This record gives sequence, structure tokens and C-alpha cells, in this order.
Amino acid sequence: MLRKILFVLLILISMSAVFTGAAMITHPAGGILTLNPGLLTNSFFPDFFFPGILILMFVAVPSLFAVFFMAVNKKNQYRRAVWAGLLLTAWFIAQFLFIGSLHWTQAFLFAGAILATLISFQLNGKKLL
Repeated sequence: MLRKILFVLLILISMSAVFTGAAMITHPAGGILTLNPGLLTNSFFPDFFFPGILILMFVAVPSLFAVFFMAVNKKNQYRRAVWAGLLLTAWFIAQFLFIGSLHWTQAFLFAGAILATLISFQLNGKKLL
């Protein structure tokens, strides 16, 4: 049961990250996602292009790898899921530190990241590596 919950969580996280990253890259002003450019005031970024690349690299790709490894039932599938969850959790913490506030969808995804990390950790035999 936990495996199925983790698999669905990782699919949702992956899809969300791919869509968000691609939307930020193709519309760096934030228009398609109705993002306020003022959110980047305290960051290093002039627009949402580079954050979109970072989302794809550090959230979407690890999550997609974890989904793939779970789908084909590969060895170390849960280890990959642990790291995907940890990267997503770190992403949200960094995002909160730079932006200073969270939208309810971010809070929802952050809770999903924590849940995915904990489930992965449990399924991995409570081992990080």
C-alpha cells in the first residue's frame, strides 16, 4: 500500500515540476502561471527562466528517475525516491527563504514532499543510503 501511495505521489510531483519548469522557461515573466515578478525581488534571478531550469533539474528529473525505477522494480528504487523527496524538500525550504511566503499550493506540495520522503525512508529500510 505504501509503495502505491509513494508511486502516485512521485508521479504527481513529477508532472507538477515538469509543467511548472517548462512554463517558467517558456514564459519567464511568469504570465502563464500568473507569477508576480516581485516574488524574485530578494533572489538572484531577474526572471523565472533560471528557476524553471532549476525546477526541472532538481525536482522533475530526480522524481522522474524515481518513478521509472519504481515502475520497472529496479534495485535501489526507494533510495532514489528518498533522494528525490529530500531534493524537493530542500527546494521548498530554499524557496521559502528567498520568497518569504508560501501559497497554499506550495504548502500542499511541501507536505507531499515530506510524505514522499518519509514513505521512501520507511520502504528503504530506514536507511538513507
